[in-house]
Amino acid sequence: MTIPTVLAIIAGTVFIGRALNARGRLVDAVGYAARAAAIAAGTQPEGKVDGNWIVANVSAKLADGADCAQPVAVAWVTGGVAPTRYLDVTAKCELTTPILGAFLPKVTLTTVEATASMPIDYETQ
Repeated sequence: MTIPTVLAIIAGTVFIGRALNARGRLVDAVGYAARAAAIAAGTQPEGKVDGNWIVANVSAKLADGADCAQPVAVAWVTGGVAPTRYLDVTAKCELTTPILGAFLPKVTLTTVEATASMPIDYETQ
């Protein structure tokens, strides 16, 4: 009875650690994409944002990790009126199956999500 309990505690700890690592990577990827896209939008007419670039860069930053299943769901929204426009980038990552998943009765932590918001600063003519 002690060995299965210890294995469940170890597997749960490892899984939560992997989930925290995935969330950290997701926050980094979303923050990078939001910052770079907001800077690029500042040079475009009316602060237009390239959504394909955002999706590609978030996916590229997460491609080499084993914690998130690909493809990662990425959504972006622009709002506000000139000169106070903003860009929100949100990504949702489906976590991969834990290594010792058979020992965990039911894993309810299956996704992690991160959002970054940046102002779009552009000159109106």
